[in-house]
Amino acid sequence: MNNSNELITGNTESKKEEIEILFTKKHASVLFRELNLTSQNTFSPEIELTVEKQPIKIIEGESYADNIILIDQENEKMRSIASEAELLLESPESERPRKVLDLLRSKMHYAYNDDVERLRENEPELAVWIEKNTGLKALNVKNVPLSELIEKGYGICGHLSVAFLWLAQKAGLNGVLLKSDHGVIKNIKRKDNGQKLFNSFEFGNSVSAHHWVEIKKSDGKWIPVDPSTKLVGDSEQGLAIFREANYRAIIDGLHFEAEPKDKLGVDGNQMFFNSAESTTSGRCHLELLNAKPTWRVVKREISLDNISYVREKLPPTNIPYVGEAKLKIMNSQHSNQSMNVDILEVKTEK
Repeated sequence: MNNSNELITGNTESKKEEIEILFTKKHASVLFRELNLTSQNTFSPEIELTVEKQPIKIIEGESYADNIILIDQENEKMRSIASEAELLLESPESERPRKVLDLLRSKMHYAYNDDVERLRENEPELAVWIEKNTGLKALNVKNVPLSELIEKGYGICGHLSVAFLWLAQKAGLNGVLLKSDHGVIKNIKRKDNGQKLFNSFEFGNSVSAHHWVEIKKSDGKWIPVDPSTKLVGDSEQGLAIFREANYRAIIDGLHFEAEPKDKLGVDGNQMFFNSAESTTSGRCHLELLNAKPTWRVVKREISLDNISYVREKLPPTNIPYVGEAKLKIMNSQHSNQSMNVDILEVKTEK
């Protein structure tokens, strides 16, 4: 395992092919000098990748959480809450994530549908703004300015999570923005207060795709924080709730590519971070593309309100591939990624 930016090389000898591995923290390549794939042997030897998550910076002018929040220029209300966060620099580091959460949730509320309905009577303009921009019915709205979110004081998981990271940065903390797939996290009974973890779902049901954050302490440990549910994993009990509910984060920023592209693909490259997990590993391999059935459009049907296509399933051709092949793993390193990922180790089965 190596943590430097220096190029690391390795050779794995097998009976049929020689494999060369080159990697730095941000890029890796696995070269198969003589790969032999057939209809009976459609996969290359497995490649195991170990990565480590690193904090990001919340930067003015960038968008986060699937581009739903834009970090715009700070207005008066942002500067006011930021100054309160800066006072937390005097607090012990271990206490700051919870204090930042308390500060944020004193200024911003989760935009439940029932709460929006109650606002219609006394603050109808605010209710309309929430529904249009940040409520549960506005899931596809992009680039809502952070200044407006803080000014209006309402949002859902992505809005609250980005606002938390922005505020935590003011308090001298850095972290990552995390997201789960739909149906991964389940709603449980909290052991700290006996209540449902997610108010909008029944006990035992899985929840929608969800955003939350983790803060990296100076000792390298990670503290998960869910601004939506006000859950903090800074204790064994809090961390146990995160793990029982199966908070499992998609890895952002890694791109996998096979060469030659018209002959080979990459299979099994999805990896996840569990709660407070610093490193994780996953396995993938190159696969013969033409070993799977394909589909072609044979007819297009047009009606007054719809266009549909009739597709024909084509059997695999199973054309063998013999020759040099490469797997490329790249960190896209966009400034608005939800996390930074360092490559720690790349190896293949022997």
